[in-house]
Amino acid sequence: MGGVFHSPNPPSSCSIYRAAHEVESLSTHSRATTEQLRGAMVHYRALFDELLSDGGGAQPARS
Repeated sequence: MGGVFHSPNPPSSCSIYRAAHEVESLSTHSRATTEQLRGAMVHYRALFDELLSDGGGAQPARS
């Protein structure tokens, strides 16, 4: 499991979710290390931030 992404081309939301979910599956069976669990939290945080960001292109609500 990697850490925080510092690439000019960060991974997609799907790959971030898959990486975090893989660790969650290990955790369910008590096989995940503390470092893997920390990494999963970093992945979920990145996913959360990406899902909430508007990419600078927010449009005002129509009335």
